[in-house]
Amino acid sequence: VVSHETGHALLDGLRPGFFSTHDAETGAFHEAFGDCAAMLMGLRDASNRDMVIEQSGGSLRNHNVISSLAEEFGAARAFDNNDPGDDHKIWLRTAINKFTYKDPSEIPPGRGDDDNLGREVHSFSRLFSGAFYDAIESVYMQSIYEDKQCPKEALQTAERVTGPLLTRAIEAGSTSRARFKEIALGMIAADGAMNEGKYSDGLKKVFLDRKIITPE
Repeated sequence: VVSHETGHALLDGLRPGFFSTHDAETGAFHEAFGDCAAMLMGLRDASNRDMVIEQSGGSLRNHNVISSLAEEFGAARAFDNNDPGDDHKIWLRTAINKFTYKDPSEIPPGRGDDDNLGREVHSFSRLFSGAFYDAIESVYMQSIYEDKQCPKEALQTAERVTGPLLTRAIEAGSTSRARFKEIALGMIAADGAMNEGKYSDGLKKVFLDRKIITPE
């Protein structure tokens, strides 16, 4: 929660114009950036990286301390309601999801549910948060299979790579609005400039699968 809210402050410093807009997608990106910041800050801690491997068995498709956002908050909410069926959901939001892009005007208002996006910014943000988590996973897997890093080292590499790409994309983009497509393309371009395109194929696949970008 603290890292998420700090993420808002960092983005306000980078792009103060984002906060004053009523644009739904920009508001959702603000919330997603908070989640991205939380994931990145979590990965900086060695004990968290150890816990990710322990909880996930090395597969980031399994829920873990990084993908599960605001665990204490989410667990308290789940345990406090009258539905025992959600007691296993010890998160407020999870970055492990299958959401794909739709224009916010085509999405129903409200918060949606576990399987459906809503137009409300905390709900719609889950799409980009999930895509960014997929980008972390992509760099993680490439670091293991191509660079022969151990899983814990690969997690550290993923944090060191994806954070600067996200920041560069924001800095290169609009000062007044944030479109998921523009940020995604900015991350791919930043990888070309910073890493000679080493991770670009993986990033392209992530954002294509999420329908945030198109082949064109």
